[in-house]
Amino acid sequence: MQFVYIKDNFTGIEHAYLIMSLGEEEFTKVKALFESMKMIPSVSFSAILYEGRPWLVADYRFFESMKMKIPLDLPFISGETLGDKLKVGDVVTFIFTGKPENEVIDLSKKEIFGVELNEMIASTVTYTVEMQEVYALYNFYQRFKNNKSKRKAKAT
Repeated sequence: MQFVYIKDNFTGIEHAYLIMSLGEEEFTKVKALFESMKMIPSVSFSAILYEGRPWLVADYRFFESMKMKIPLDLPFISGETLGDKLKVGDVVTFIFTGKPENEVIDLSKKEIFGVELNEMIASTVTYTVEMQEVYALYNFYQRFKNNKSKRKAKAT
């Protein structure tokens, strides 16, 4: 998973991208599902605290639903997490692909699109207050848990 801001030199606008490699096999399955439905799904995003972790959920709805979860707490190389980076109102384009992330984006040149458009599924989300609240609850609990452990260690 790679998160990057890239400035469009033509328009001067900076865009936020999150690139997620699903692996070739998984991406082929997802793409086949899209193609078998012969329609474009509606897409919605939400956030949930599940199994002790905060997630963004991409919900692709056909007649049935297919969901992908995106961790808000997974650290990048910088140590920051997606939840740390995103602020309310941020617009992020999620790019799902079967290709390795380093083939999709060149971080040294801040260039994207090392793959063809038909080799990706992209959708855009605006990070909302509700999504931020899920991440805030997770952080609040982590701080509480850490402080409780420290108090317990001092007492012994």
